[in-house]
Amino acid sequence: MYWGKNYWGGTGIMGSLHDRPYAFIACSFVSLCLLSASCSGSQSPSSGTLALSLTDAPAPGYQALYVTIAEVQVHRAGTPETEWFSVCSPETTFNLMELLNGSLDPVGAASLEAGTYTGMRIILGRSPDRELNILDHAHPHANYLVTASGAEIELKVQRGFAPGILIEHPFTVDPLYTTELVLDFDALHSVAKTGSAGAMLLKPVIKVVDIAQSATVSGSALDRDGNALAGVRVSAQTLGAATATGSTAGATLTDDSGSYLLHVEPGTRLQPRTHLLVAYADGYAPACRKLTAPYVMNYPAEFILEPAPMGTITCRISLPRGRADTTAVVEFRQPAPGTGSDLVTIKTFTAGENGSYDIALPAGTYTVAAACEGSENVVEGIPTGGLVSVSF
Repeated sequence: MYWGKNYWGGTGIMGSLHDRPYAFIACSFVSLCLLSASCSGSQSPSSGTLALSLTDAPAPGYQALYVTIAEVQVHRAGTPETEWFSVCSPETTFNLMELLNGSLDPVGAASLEAGTYTGMRIILGRSPDRELNILDHAHPHANYLVTASGAEIELKVQRGFAPGILIEHPFTVDPLYTTELVLDFDALHSVAKTGSAGAMLLKPVIKVVDIAQSATVSGSALDRDGNALAGVRVSAQTLGAATATGSTAGATLTDDSGSYLLHVEPGTRLQPRTHLLVAYADGYAPACRKLTAPYVMNYPAEFILEPAPMGTITCRISLPRGRADTTAVVEFRQPAPGTGSDLVTIKTFTAGENGSYDIALPAGTYTVAAACEGSENVVEGIPTGGLVSVSF
């Protein structure tokens, strides 16, 4: 995940199909895509199939978050930088908040020349499709959110993304099998308030997930009495991330039954990848589990959350002057229980305007880490009830 540039990318992190509860989704979307009118290309002995779908790391607090994708293009290694190949033109408005726990929405597929590709470009639409939204309204904008109160607020696309969202993620198209990639849209880090009253900025943060080279974690979040907890944010984080560049590799929210499914990068048997799994919801203390993932498979992980008193930290943000559509990502971290000095992110938000932000957190002391356009600030020892100033 890249911060402070006009592109974001990532490495593949999904899971083994036979081990995951949502296997039927991942298996079926390829055939659906191939039948889609938006897909192009014909198969030849020297070509292979690339199939794309969309998922989301949702943001709590919204009923819906709609993004319209007009076209997806890819760049083949060894060709001019200006030469891009169209995979599909869905012209579809997607509700990212519906894509919980491994749910996938087909975007498109195409036959491409076999070989290595350096990345892709996602072009957002300027007009929505003709479907109705969750309020049974026609889409008022191409990109917008629906708040908890039912307000429909347009998302202004940051200027740097007008030519398309560039994602640096090398992949190979093989003539022997279908290459299945998932565009994992991080809604929490992609939306921010900006200068005008009530205005919202869309600064897309997307990583690419390769189904064939990934693992999953699944389970549930319960309270101490065994009741299911919906809306708990479960994230996989990097051990010891003490800088402000971001420690979260993936995240999701539990559904109404308290269940979740999360994608993680597995590593290898000799060099397994280790993550800290963190489950958090307001009103509860965070629960943590360490996961070592050497194989592409599903790893079970259950969480029981204990009630905790809440407090507030006021975060005063000063963004760089003279830069339009600038945002800062702010994380509140604590040592993970049982891991000593390893820090985990309890809560994060994106600020798109100067001012004070009151952040509700379990009572305690936090490290506040902020990043903006390549600059970083880390402030330690901030207690709930306190104030922290972050200037860029």
